[in-house]
Amino acid sequence: MIENTKLALKAIREHKLRSFLTMLGIIIGIAAIIAIFCIISGNTEKMKQGIVGSGNNSIDILYGSKATFRKTIRKSKETFPSYVPLIPEKEINQLDNAPEIKNATLFQKEFLRIFYGKKSIQSNVCAIAPKFFAITPHTLIEGRFFNESDYDGNKQVILLPKDFYQELFPRGNGLNQLVEINGIPFKVIGVVVDPSRKNEYTERQAFVPFNNWSILSQKVNPQPTVRVQTQNTDQLKPISNQVIRYLNQKIPASDFEFGVNDYEDIANNLEEINQSNFIMLVGIASISLLVGGIGVMNIMLVSVTERTKEIGLKKALGARKSIILAQFLIEAITLSFIAGVIGVFLGISVGFLVSRSMDYPFILSEVSIIGSLLFSSTIGIVFGFLPAYKAAKLSPIEALKFE
Repeated sequence: MIENTKLALKAIREHKLRSFLTMLGIIIGIAAIIAIFCIISGNTEKMKQGIVGSGNNSIDILYGSKATFRKTIRKSKETFPSYVPLIPEKEINQLDNAPEIKNATLFQKEFLRIFYGKKSIQSNVCAIAPKFFAITPHTLIEGRFFNESDYDGNKQVILLPKDFYQELFPRGNGLNQLVEINGIPFKVIGVVVDPSRKNEYTERQAFVPFNNWSILSQKVNPQPTVRVQTQNTDQLKPISNQVIRYLNQKIPASDFEFGVNDYEDIANNLEEINQSNFIMLVGIASISLLVGGIGVMNIMLVSVTERTKEIGLKKALGARKSIILAQFLIEAITLSFIAGVIGVFLGISVGFLVSRSMDYPFILSEVSIIGSLLFSSTIGIVFGFLPAYKAAKLSPIEALKFE
């Protein structure tokens, strides 16, 4: 086995250009399959994150009627509880102890009108806890973010999105100015942009420290939204279920509970579409592997013809058919395997560059690499068998006479 591999490598070195051109079809085919897998997997993961995980592996756990989260319950029969204890921030901070949870925070949000002089804008006003920007990062354009004293001291300060700020303060002089929400003054301390949001509408959200919600909201005991960030998208469902059970244990049983909107069906349909695209593209790339396999068979037939006398000499010295068969078969497998290795590295490089250029997460599966190498070796076996069998069947007398 080792001796045959050495002979195969020697034959490849002696005909470098011919061997490379023979391997080219397999290299391109394997590289295409690996690159397609990386790109489609990254695209699927990014879209799943956008649908299920808000683009950053996070999910919002809401307080609402059971019918909101369960399709089997009729909403008309539900009644809002007379009293629900507020989930304190310290309870949410304890969730960070779970290794699967990267961050956990809570916030309140309501569509309100922000006034400055005669100007006004309708906006989602979001009362946030300190870890909110760790999960949903924002870029500071002017001023500063909230600090510890803003949160602990219930300071009436506000962060405005860039488009709001420009609309309310076209001269750019809005820092330290007062705006009003529900008749309550808030000092503008900063201007922010959410870099993950591409359109203006989704940026229209102002922020105040969490404890200010009690003076802004007109509701009795409003429950916060809990945002949980996991290490990856696949952990979102099991972790959100654990957090939901944890939160629901903190409130009395009623027709209202904590739960999540079900985006899983959408994500699964998306994955099925991408899997079908993957199969189709791999099928196209496999044509290159077929061409490469034919190239291997062709070059091995040429090799058998060139080494006919060598085969005849070995047979005359007592070499069995199985030895000759193994020699040429291993040479074909070695040629295909080397092409597979080069193709894997090329495919990883192309997949990485394309994924990064398209802002997809780079996902590489060990199974795809191992499968590609096994497949390339199988090509060597399938397309190398005929030349190897032809070599093994040669008559030593005929072979020695060959010119």
